[in-house]
Amino acid sequence: MRAIAEGDYGWRPADWTPGRDRRRLTRESTCRSLAAADFDLEVTDVSHLASAEAQRAWLSIPIFTKDPLVGLRYEDRMRVLHKAYDRLRPGRTEVAHWIVFLARAKDPE
Repeated sequence: MRAIAEGDYGWRPADWTPGRDRRRLTRESTCRSLAAADFDLEVTDVSHLASAEAQRAWLSIPIFTKDPLVGLRYEDRMRVLHKAYDRLRPGRTEVAHWIVFLARAKDPE
């Protein structure tokens, strides 16, 4: 998607976005933050096969392409997404990995 955005739309990745922390959340940082806020926490790893069609549907939600293609208008991000999808083999799947966090407020005993 980035290559298409660069080649077809002249997009360039931003070096830094004001007000944004560029570090990605990790399992460890999320657990530390939730524990510091005094939550009971359950963490589960989930994996499933995701089709190209499912990935395209997921990435069509505006926020999921905003950070990877920061500065590119939503309409152009969707054009990039559709061009990238058109280049995939029909029926292609990949394993999608998720970390699910369940945080509950502790009982105030």
